[in-house]
Amino acid sequence: MVFLHELGHFVPARYFKIRVEKFYLFFDTVFFFPGLNRFKFAFFKKKVGHTEYGLGWFPFGGYVNIVGMFGKPEEPEEIAAEAGVPEDEKFRNKKPWQRLIVLAGGITVNLVLGFVLYVMILNVWGETILPVENHKYGIACDSVSRSYGFQDGDKILLVGDKKPRDVKSVFMSVLFDNVNKITVERDGQKLDITLPENIGDVAFQNDSRLFAERYPFYADSVIAGSSAAKAGLKKGDQIVKIGQDTVPFFNEFKEKIKKWSTKTTTIGVIRGGVYQELPISVSKEASIGVFGRGPDKILGMKTLEYSFGQSFGRAYDKTFETLINYVKQFKYVFTSKGAKQIGGIAAIGSLFPEEWNWESFWSLTALLSIILAFMNLLPIPVFDGGYMLFTLWEMVTGKPVPDKILKRSLTVGMWIVLALFLYSNGNDLYRMVISKFL
Repeated sequence: MVFLHELGHFVPARYFKIRVEKFYLFFDTVFFFPGLNRFKFAFFKKKVGHTEYGLGWFPFGGYVNIVGMFGKPEEPEEIAAEAGVPEDEKFRNKKPWQRLIVLAGGITVNLVLGFVLYVMILNVWGETILPVENHKYGIACDSVSRSYGFQDGDKILLVGDKKPRDVKSVFMSVLFDNVNKITVERDGQKLDITLPENIGDVAFQNDSRLFAERYPFYADSVIAGSSAAKAGLKKGDQIVKIGQDTVPFFNEFKEKIKKWSTKTTTIGVIRGGVYQELPISVSKEASIGVFGRGPDKILGMKTLEYSFGQSFGRAYDKTFETLINYVKQFKYVFTSKGAKQIGGIAAIGSLFPEEWNWESFWSLTALLSIILAFMNLLPIPVFDGGYMLFTLWEMVTGKPVPDKILKRSLTVGMWIVLALFLYSNGNDLYRMVISKFL
């Protein structure tokens, strides 16, 4: 993704005959660290024509060093870099619209990459959903959705005035599209439930997904040596009771088992049509060592298949749905709760499944490519969006941003990027290591 992003800058720069000094994947110097910015090292570098291609040592993106991009040179190193370069090959001397195309090239490539990957994914694997009409047991509600009048077993008919595809899309509509009315079926009657305008904020602050699939609890696998295994629980058993509480659905079992943490009780199961009770010990984490059969197996998934031609239309929609939803949720980054959830390299790595799956890999790659496009569009100096903002200013006013302001803003931008890098990876370190000792 990073390579293609930088290639998106490189190709139009060379097309407009702008000199490119370096094209690097990863950084060969940590330019924003005082002291370390003098240390330069590359695992590989080779000069072809006027451009040096290389693989740097610091795994933080990559860069294309375009001559004349930072205003007129003042430092000895900057002057030396431009020595002998014709004026018409310097970035600052090109027309504003040409510079804007060069700056937007990386963002454009990332969006196109996301689109192309979605075309491939949809054409090869299709799109698997759990249709809302397959939720024969209705929805499982959490405390937030219950507080607004929803009940377990409600069947969602309309979100606003549209029929949703699945439960996940209901939550996305509520969170991002300011939907304030949901129509449900309850005991054979239609009922409109009104939500407040700030429902998205309420859900975010309470870690609420509002709704989940509601389905019976069938044991799918039992962990060897666990209390479930010792009690004699077997794959295929349906758990319908814990203690004196009847729990016909998985969400109810998860709620009721909490009060039995570190205690011994009984669970009622149906095996081969026969009901029986088993004594069982519950762990401190309110677990008994059994994995339930997923809603996909019980309720039934549906795969939407697309021809090569059809995949283009859906991929276009999916690309911009992903981008727009990410833009809408970006506001939560500026809340205390959202700031704590920012992650770095380790967080990105944790998104990928433990067992290799090509569909998941390409789906996450498409998502990350679209996120990278958005992040680079932010109007922060050093990011593409910051440079684009300066260029647009020049196009509107007819005057370039003074070099002094440009360079000072770039310095500020570098410190912002450094702070974000340290903070995000510091959050990773806290979650993975430090929090375990607190």
